Amino acid sequence: MNPKLLILLLIIVLVSVWQFFISPIFDSIDVLKKEIVSQEKDITSKKADIDKIKSFEGQLENLKEERKKMEVALPSEAKIEELMIEFEALVTKKGGMALNTINITPIKRNISKNQELEDSEMQYVAIKLSVQGSYDALKRVLVLIQKDLRLMDIQKISFSARPKEKSEELSIYDFSIDLQTYYY
Repeated sequence: MNPKLLILLLIIVLVSVWQFFISPIFDSIDVLKKEIVSQEKDITSKKADIDKIKSFEGQLENLKEERKKMEVALPSEAKIEELMIEFEALVTKKGGMALNTINITPIKRNISKNQELEDSEMQYVAIKLSVQGSYDALKRVLVLIQKDLRLMDIQKISFSARPKEKSEELSIYDFSIDLQTYYY
């Protein structure tokens, strides 16, 4: 056989092996590389989404804490028992005054048949405290009321002096404090 013909035949065989067997393998490798790149992009975008979700979870936890604080500041119910306990602790334990009486009355609004109370409207509770103590103790109680988380407005303060006994250094007064606190 002719060596030129053999070389030509060998080149034709090599080209056809390349064209039909090796080249498709490289093409499929290129396709797989492109798929890997697109999947890596998807993974990075999903990781970014996961990070966003985690940050939203943190924000949600903060909002839950804020909601609890808002529930203390502006509760959804009057909670008369809690108010009694809170004011007793505020006046006697923290304020250093003697609590004579406490009168807590939820104020009902007069609503006609055609009107309905909207959920967003606030309602209030009237609180009347009768306490005894010094003027400094009263100032301390007023500061505590002001700093308390629950929204409260002092409506009226009245007092009467008691006769000062010789053994007493401080003057003791009878105070009447009218307050309003709110709920929705």
